[in-house]
Amino acid sequence: MTTTTQEKLKIVVRVEHDQDTESPLEHDCFSLISGFSDAGKFRDTFNDFMDDDDRIPGEDFWMLSCYRHGGESWSLLNEGYQCQWDTTRHAGVLYLENPKERDQWKNFKVDGKQWTSTDAARSTIETYNRWLSGDCWWYRIEFEKETNFEGCCSKCGTPDVNWYEKFLEEVDSCGGFIGLEHVLDEVQDSLSASFADDPGKYEVVIECDDAARCYESDIAERIKKAGLTLRGE
Repeated sequence: MTTTTQEKLKIVVRVEHDQDTESPLEHDCFSLISGFSDAGKFRDTFNDFMDDDDRIPGEDFWMLSCYRHGGESWSLLNEGYQCQWDTTRHAGVLYLENPKERDQWKNFKVDGKQWTSTDAARSTIETYNRWLSGDCWWYRIEFEKETNFEGCCSKCGTPDVNWYEKFLEEVDSCGGFIGLEHVLDEVQDSLSASFADDPGKYEVVIECDDAARCYESDIAERIKKAGLTLRGE
């Protein structure tokens, strides 16, 4: 009969770039038309909105500027980075798919602060910029059991031996986060919820891809805030 005599627990926290994260405009109330990709549609749409009595500029559609230099950074008109060579002032338009929904965006609270539809539009563009820049992440948390067995070897059949076996068990995982701080919030909350019973019996190892490696110290800080100890500390 095989018996377990010793167990050591290790937590593996892995954070990586998530190339499959959908655009924040994919399933949002807002849509964006870029003059770079379809100048004719952008021009026609904006002119239609200006002539449409049901559309109100600054409440259900906004003209956009775009700074392009090794990447793209969008902003509401007259906001964002302005460059006489690399900023296109009238580069696109952001609009509510259904202008009848604008009333619900006029005044609402976010973190206790009063917002308007323009605040919501600005936040949407900021999130879109982060998605464009590749600030997209996923994480996985596993714990590894290294168990010392005694008994008959399961591989060679030799009796009265002891050996170690490792088991990886997924505790939690999720992707599609836009903004590093959001995935770190989730990692910290998940670690606190899963291992709060006896954090002293675990040690944590961080694994990252190249994109996340430069943020390893930020990941380590969140692990410590969850009450856990990194391996080697």
